[in-house]
Amino acid sequence: MNRIQRKYFKKLPQKSKSVTRPGRWGNPYKVVEENGLFFIKLDQFKAPIDGYKNKSDANKLAVIFYRIYLTKQLESNNLDLSDFDGIENIACFCKEHETCHGDVIIEKYNEYSNK
Repeated sequence: MNRIQRKYFKKLPQKSKSVTRPGRWGNPYKVVEENGLFFIKLDQFKAPIDGYKNKSDANKLAVIFYRIYLTKQLESNNLDLSDFDGIENIACFCKEHETCHGDVIIEKYNEYSNK
């Protein structure tokens, strides 16, 4: 499975699935900028951590949070990786060189499909 950048497609290619917010597979941890610092937000709450000077560091933390979130969702059967059976591409708005929660989905799906 590959990750593609959603902004390049008005209509996704066949065998592709969007993993953007809002949606079942979207990352609920959003990176926001306030007063020149980047924070992680979940719904209306800012994560209780110091702000980051660059977006990349905050983004990495958001993906770590997503990994924990996804693991718990899968363990409790709230999400099911079989949603990605037959899917060749997942699409997110993250830039291709950025750390992305989509990479976590791909990793988890590969583990699931190799069982």
